[in-house]
Amino acid sequence: MIPYVQPGTSYQAIAAGGSHNLALKSNGSVVAWGSNRSGESSVPSGLPGVLAVAAGGYHSLALKSNGTVVAWGLNSYGQSTVPSNLGRVIAIAAGNYHSLALASNETVVAWGNYPFGMNTVPANLTGVVAIAAGGNHSLALKSDGTVVGWGDNFYGETTVPANLTGIIAISVGFGHSLVLQSDGTLVAWGANSASQTMVPANLTGVIAVAAGGFHGLALQSDLTVVAWGDNCCGESTVPTNLAGVIAIAAGGLHSLALQSDGTVVAWGTNGSGQSTVPATLTNVVAIAAGYYSSLALQSDGTVVAWGDNSSGQSTVPANLTGVIAIAAGGHHSLALQSDGTVLAWGNNSSGESTVPANLNGVIAIAAGYDFSLALRSDGTVAAWGSNFHGQSTVPANLTGVIAIAAGVGQSLALRCDGTVVAWGYNANGLSTVPPNLTGVIALAAGGSNLALVGIGLPPALCISLTSTNIQVAWPAAAVGYRLEVTAALSPPVAWNPVASIANLFSNRYELPLPLGSGAQFFRLVNP
Repeated sequence: MIPYVQPGTSYQAIAAGGSHNLALKSNGSVVAWGSNRSGESSVPSGLPGVLAVAAGGYHSLALKSNGTVVAWGLNSYGQSTVPSNLGRVIAIAAGNYHSLALASNETVVAWGNYPFGMNTVPANLTGVVAIAAGGNHSLALKSDGTVVGWGDNFYGETTVPANLTGIIAISVGFGHSLVLQSDGTLVAWGANSASQTMVPANLTGVIAVAAGGFHGLALQSDLTVVAWGDNCCGESTVPTNLAGVIAIAAGGLHSLALQSDGTVVAWGTNGSGQSTVPATLTNVVAIAAGYYSSLALQSDGTVVAWGDNSSGQSTVPANLTGVIAIAAGGHHSLALQSDGTVLAWGNNSSGESTVPANLNGVIAIAAGYDFSLALRSDGTVAAWGSNFHGQSTVPANLTGVIAIAAGVGQSLALRCDGTVVAWGYNANGLSTVPPNLTGVIALAAGGSNLALVGIGLPPALCISLTSTNIQVAWPAAAVGYRLEVTAALSPPVAWNPVASIANLFSNRYELPLPLGSGAQFFRLVNP
C-alpha cells in the first residue's frame, strides 16, 4: 500500500527492494513502505540531508550529503553494517544480501558476506564511475568505458562479453546484466527466462530519443518507433502500424508520437487522461509529455494541453499565441514565444514557473521535474526552480550550447563541438558524462536514465532553431564539405545541395523556416 501523499509533496528519487519501497523527498527525508519483517521499512529517526537511496532484498541504504552512508534492515550477512573506514561516498547500490558504495576516489567498497563473493571487489579496480548491484552479483563501469563484474555467475551474469567497450551506462537484474554503448546499442547477458536479455531488434539509424520515468523511446530514420524499459502501463508497447513519425515524447508512464500528417498518437497509462488525445487536435508541429500530462503545439502557434491538471499544468493561459516550442515538467509547463520570451504555468512550489525577469532571446526550453531551463541565442543557458541537487546552477563559462535537456534532477547541455556538459543529481552517474564522448547530435534526460545519440563520424552538425531560421553550424574541420538537405528520411532518400554555401568558411548557414513548413534534415558530405 502506497502511503498517503500530502498534496504539494515533491519526491526526488525512489527505489524498489525485494518487498519494500523507498522514496526520497525534496527536503532530504526518506519515506518507506511495504514489508518490514526485517526492519527494512523502519527509517532511522532524524535521518536528514539524504541525496540518494537504494533498496536491497530486505535492507535499505541512504547516502547523505556529507558523503556518509546509513543502512538499516536485515543484517544476517552484514549487509547493513557499514564499514567504519568508508570514505566520502558519491553513489550507493543494494543487492539481495550485499551493499556497494562508490567512493569519491573512484574505488568501490562492498559488504555483506553472502556465499557468492559479492563483497569481494576485484583487485586493482579503479577509475569507476558507476555501480550496480543485482540479486547476487555486481557490475562496475570504469571511466574508460569498460565493465567489470563479480559475484554469482550461475547464469553467466558476471561474464562480461569479450571486447565490450564504449559503455556509458549499466544496469542489473536478479540474474542478468544490461549495458548501453556510446553508439546507442544495447548489450545484455545472463538469465533469459523472460527474454530480459533480448535487446530490441533492429535498433539502428536512430535520429531522436526520449526518456520517460522508467522507459525509453527511439525514433529511427525510417520514421518508426522502438520502445524499451518498464511496461507496467503499456508505455513501451508501441501501437501497431505506427509509422510516419517525426517526433516523440515520453512522460512518466505514457508515450506520445507526432505523425507527419500533424496528428498525435498516445499510449500507456491514462489515469489522468494523459493518453486521451483530444479528438479535434490537428496540424500539430511539436509535442511534449509531463509526468501525467501532455502538450501539443499547433501550426498556428497555439497550445493544447490535456491530462493531469492538479497544479494547473494543463490550463493553458488565455490568449497564448505565437508559440514556437513547448516543454512539460513534473507538474508545470513552458511555452517559448516567437519574440524569444518564455511563459510558464502550473506548479510553482520550487519557483519552476517563475520565469526570470528580463529573460529574452530564448531559442529553446526544457522542463525538469521541478525546475526549468532556457537556451539563449548567444549559446548561454538560464535555469530556475529547484536547486536541491544543483540542477539550476549552470556551470560557469558554459557557452556554445545548441541544445538542452532536463531530467528529474539533472541538466544537460549539448555544445556545438558535439560534447556534452551535465550538472545536478548524480546518483548512478546521471551527471557524469562518459570520457571522450563526442559527436553527439541529440540528448534526452529521464527519471533515472539518460540517452545520447552520436553520428559516429566527424564532422558533427549543430542545428538550432530560431523563430524565422534554421541555423546550421559545423566544426572548422568541415571546410570544403558540401551541405545537403532533405525533407524526409524514408528510403530512397533524396539529398539536395543547399543553394547558397558562400559563407561555408564562417561555419554557419541559415535557412528560412516558415512556421509549420515541416522537418528538414541536414548532412555534410566530403566531395
